[in-house]
Amino acid sequence: MSTLQESHGKWTLLVDGKPYFVKGVTFGIAYTQKNIDLYMDQLVHLGCNTVRTWGVGADTQMLMDSAQRHGIKVMLGLWLRHGKAGMEGDDAFDWVNDTAGREAQWTDTLEAVRKYKDDPALLMWGVGNEVILNIGTEKAKIAYAKFLEKLCLAIKKIDPNHLIASASAWTVDAAYWAKYDPAIDVYGLNVYGAGAAVVDKAVEKLGVDKPYLLTEFGAQGEWEVPKDSNGLPIEPSDQEKYSTIATGWTKWVENKPTCLGGFVFNFGNGWDHGAVWLSLMMKDYKRPMYWATLKAFTGKSPAVKPVMITQYEIQKNSAKPGDWVPISVATSGPSSGLQVSMYFNDRTGVREHRDAIFPLKIKGNLSSGIDFQVPKILGVLKIYVFISDEQKNLAIAQKSFVVTDGSGKVLTAAKKSGVLPLVVYDDDPRITGVEEPFVASGMMGNYDSLTLDLGSTDHPEDGQTCLKVSYNAYVGWVGCAWQTPANNWGTMPGGYNLTGAKTLSFWARGTTGEEKVSFGYGMIDSNAKYYDSSKKGTGDFYLTRHWKKYTIDLSGQNMSNIITGFYFFTSSNGVPVTFYLDDIEYN
Repeated sequence: MSTLQESHGKWTLLVDGKPYFVKGVTFGIAYTQKNIDLYMDQLVHLGCNTVRTWGVGADTQMLMDSAQRHGIKVMLGLWLRHGKAGMEGDDAFDWVNDTAGREAQWTDTLEAVRKYKDDPALLMWGVGNEVILNIGTEKAKIAYAKFLEKLCLAIKKIDPNHLIASASAWTVDAAYWAKYDPAIDVYGLNVYGAGAAVVDKAVEKLGVDKPYLLTEFGAQGEWEVPKDSNGLPIEPSDQEKYSTIATGWTKWVENKPTCLGGFVFNFGNGWDHGAVWLSLMMKDYKRPMYWATLKAFTGKSPAVKPVMITQYEIQKNSAKPGDWVPISVATSGPSSGLQVSMYFNDRTGVREHRDAIFPLKIKGNLSSGIDFQVPKILGVLKIYVFISDEQKNLAIAQKSFVVTDGSGKVLTAAKKSGVLPLVVYDDDPRITGVEEPFVASGMMGNYDSLTLDLGSTDHPEDGQTCLKVSYNAYVGWVGCAWQTPANNWGTMPGGYNLTGAKTLSFWARGTTGEEKVSFGYGMIDSNAKYYDSSKKGTGDFYLTRHWKKYTIDLSGQNMSNIITGFYFFTSSNGVPVTFYLDDIEYN
């Protein structure tokens, strides 16, 4: 049983009547019956007493059982869908109109509560993660917040013995909880960097008397750091990441009277851009954040000092594909048995590509010097140097670097050059499992009144679903652009080389035959740092009530770099507008 106790402004979490301060990690690692106990052993060594998950699945019971064997509690996540594409994924649930979808989430959530409410490892429920942040319109945010309150009350009725938390990015969601969700017992706040020092004051300003947990905590993330001269977010150094956790925990977490503890992000084992930035491990190599967590929770340091990179420079600011470029790098810690490798990240294109890190060819060694060969991708890249020691510690440093064609103009290059047809939309990606190359992120005009339903089953032209566009206003105009990466208006590298494409085709239909629309591709002019190599549109016309195929001829167009893969505009003249799209593709 988990309860709360408050005395003179000091909040205490009680587990079975005893004080319990959460020393946790987010548990984002893939596990099996063979390795789950090994991971739990590591967490016990780190001084961890709690793990947090984001949702439940087929292997949740395995996690709960192992946690119980190791004396670890679980803040069990109950996932609720997001209303627009964001850091978490590309879902776009309609919280206002999708009654069936809300009912499905209600049913699934309460089924999970009934299944795990009596599990001895359960600490509390974590209902939803940054959902309001990832909803587009105010109407939808309020609809979700009201749903959340009803859901929390239903959970309490089934399980009165465990507290309920929800997780917010900073206090974005919490501002709505304060107004609509009194049933939430503990405010979960995802806070990175020194923001943890003042987030308690931000909660106070909401006018609620609630304790909080840092449901995610670590070094400043990509979304909140300044950018370098090449436009890439400046990633904190390994030393800064270590210090944020090891020192920040004592200064910003343990000494706050309304804080119940927190979760270091993230106990993972991936091998990608996000893992480099925030994961405690990468393929079983221990990152400095792993040892920082040990320091934070126990005050201890590793028996053998791990390797750390103290200096890293790329000796040129830019070069052409195939060139060899020298670097300088220095380390502290062990001086023998070190292994060096280099990788790059191209932070553009579809999620799978922009999150990946790709190996670089290198020559030389730490003693004589190291060079890397510039990859055959134009644009701004992040160049990493990885150095591991014999104890399987991994130090990483990174710098931005420009790959140029020699003209002096920064270009971007294809991620799927020549792969045609390139599908912008054909079926709800949540059904197909295929991540689409462009994101419907470029909102224009009166977009608070715009709803996009990627999974409409209202008579699709082909397949299981079509795309429903609803402009729920009586005046004004609205538009949406499909971009790569999301929200790219020419400030970030990105784009696809669609050289060889002859047409951009799509199917469309209206509901009344009076919907005035225009469609096209390419919106970013060459005066931007990154731009569409061409653009073309249909001009204004009226849709019919029946499906009709439309084609934009690409003959003579420079298709070498398309950032804006598709767009539409529509306007209302006294009547809301609804129309449908399907099978948008380049051929």
